[in-house]
Amino acid sequence: MDFLSPGKRLKALRQQLNIKQVELEEIGVSRNYISMVESDKRNLTGVTLANYLKFMQNRADELEANINLDVNYLLLPEKEEARNYCNMKLDSVLSHKNLDEVIKIGEKYKLEDILLKSYLLKGNLLYDENSFNTAFVYYYKILEIHNDNKDNSNKSFAYIKLSKCKIMTLSYEEALTYLFKAYSYCKEFNDDTNLRNCLYNIALSYKKSSEYDNALIYIDELLNLCNTNHNFDLYISTIILKCNCYLNKKDYSIALTIYFDILNNFSENIGVHLGMIYNNIGLIYCELNEIDKSIDFFSRSINFKKVHDIEHINRSIIDMSSAYVKENSYDKAIELLYEGIALCEKYSDAEFLIRGYSILEDIYIKLNDNNKLEEIYLILIKIFKDADLVKVLSIYIKLSLLYIEMEKYDKSKEILYEANNLKKSFK
Repeated sequence: MDFLSPGKRLKALRQQLNIKQVELEEIGVSRNYISMVESDKRNLTGVTLANYLKFMQNRADELEANINLDVNYLLLPEKEEARNYCNMKLDSVLSHKNLDEVIKIGEKYKLEDILLKSYLLKGNLLYDENSFNTAFVYYYKILEIHNDNKDNSNKSFAYIKLSKCKIMTLSYEEALTYLFKAYSYCKEFNDDTNLRNCLYNIALSYKKSSEYDNALIYIDELLNLCNTNHNFDLYISTIILKCNCYLNKKDYSIALTIYFDILNNFSENIGVHLGMIYNNIGLIYCELNEIDKSIDFFSRSINFKKVHDIEHINRSIIDMSSAYVKENSYDKAIELLYEGIALCEKYSDAEFLIRGYSILEDIYIKLNDNNKLEEIYLILIKIFKDADLVKVLSIYIKLSLLYIEMEKYDKSKEILYEANNLKKSFK
């Protein structure tokens, strides 16, 4: 898309009407003056501008041509025309094609307001498509603009966006680095809205890093900022996160008490969270070896998610397998796990994809099925290769030992070479 300066726009108008520069001497301007106007070295103003427009209108009437003689348009700076076009595009249907065009224009004309909007929309679109690493790039561009402008008040939002990409790629330590920067700016500028979001993600990152006591510290700080009348969804999500911490700390009675309090007090307002609550109660009963109750709540969760939360049904299916593992019903557990894993791949759920394969690993170890175990290790290596090289190294070691047990000594040696080369890359 080409945008014109006022001079070029006036020249294009003159040429459209087949007017020669010399003809404009009729309104009291020289050819040299018009040349300077059309090269943006002089401006048309006052009486001269009025006469110019009248001349153009008369010629357009003679030619029966439709032209735009709106002064605001004709004298609009090129940069402002570009900005107006970009805003129009941003108000239309958002697509990668439209956003890429807007970003290209914004970068060419250094339109920071446009770039902040378009980078955010592009990042959000990629995030929703589970392209978290690419989304990170666009969120980081937002941070760079704030850094260049020394605009600390808006940095917290950018840091939180960056942290969410890291959480979704299981990079919790990096996520916490961004989140604590966000936390500092939220406190400095009394930004309670972003602070609540920040606290939740700090707690979530600590929980997923198995640092449950640290998670609980930030959960309690967040709950003090939440109001069930104004932040109900966040309040329920935070309570669920708190219960998950107690579940992982094996404080099952505390977690169950909180969950049933939620069901009793907010049953009509829980919404999509109900599936997660049923699921987590199922996990608790599984840990308490009350398998019938566990399967009952997992079934409730799956039935609810089929209707209200299909994109997370994979999690309940995989978690339900743990109940069947407890009662040694391995065939049923394996069936559920492969069903859940297929859905993890469909919905790009890396966390539960790994969880599903990890449970399969435990099952095949118990069943002494080395061929299946080899298959699982090779899959896990592919999954972790771009995310966690330390994990890859540990799987190499497991796989090498497995090959020795299977008397596949050449393969064991090959894997050890791979492990050694990987270890060298850590230095």
